Amino acid sequence: MVRASRLTYGALAALCGSSCAWASEQPEIERPSERTIRCESVDGLRAFCAANLGGLRLVEVRQTGETLCDAGWNFGFDDEGLWVNGGCRAEFVFAAEPAMAGDASETQNETRARDAPVRCESPGRKRIVCPADGAVRVRLVRQLGRAPCREGETWGLGPRGIWVDGGCRGEFQIVTRLAAAP
Repeated sequence: MVRASRLTYGALAALCGSSCAWASEQPEIERPSERTIRCESVDGLRAFCAANLGGLRLVEVRQTGETLCDAGWNFGFDDEGLWVNGGCRAEFVFAAEPAMAGDASETQNETRARDAPVRCESPGRKRIVCPADGAVRVRLVRQLGRAPCREGETWGLGPRGIWVDGGCRGEFQIVTRLAAAP
């Protein structure tokens, strides 16, 4: 069964390797301001689909496989591309960030890093989620333990915040989108 979902949260940071494929046929409803990327995890392996996604947001996931694609768990993206793993196969539709009402400047797409890093730890190798309100990107600035912290495997950014797993302990820099002045 193929499922489609509509997602409106910001960028997810992630890492992976392997291959990807661009959608060869553009859907009828695609508009010039949209970009569709087909990315597939074959045999459950990770794949990275390179694409310039800066200033874009994910607006739709059109599943092409049987495994449900779950943001932050088996797919994610940043300004440089999209990753999938665990059998996720889909066409991912991105669109330009909407302009903020009353904002005549071009700063609505700028980002800024929070001053203090957020500490997030996986006790007993269990998955835990740490709040990261407004995050569009996260980067590991310091690993605090011996267990490896590998983006997309033992840590990442999901819709509920930074997730860590497998004993990863680290300090993370959160990047948020600048809010338009009221």
